[in-house]
Amino acid sequence: MASTFDIVVEIRKFDSKNFALWKEIMQDVLIIQRRIKAIRHTNKSASITTDEWRPLDEIAGSTIRMHLNENVYFSLAKKTSTCALWEKLQAIYEKKSS
Repeated sequence: MASTFDIVVEIRKFDSKNFALWKEIMQDVLIIQRRIKAIRHTNKSASITTDEWRPLDEIAGSTIRMHLNENVYFSLAKKTSTCALWEKLQAIYEKKSS
């Protein structure tokens, strides 16, 4: 039996166009991976240890970065936390896509 982490989801890399659609799809991917907490909380939840939070944040962040076009990726490369990365994406592209 396949686990939820064995599910393959192919989405187009975000190239600064149609952020609203890409955002919804990326949120679905993070939900499937059980990593959605990483974009919903600026700091780790009190109910999760640092040892549990770090992999969650790293996997969610790498999932997002892997689905960014090069020009978008390099403009956000210095964001360290997944939440900071997500907030920056929203701040830059949510207005443009509306």
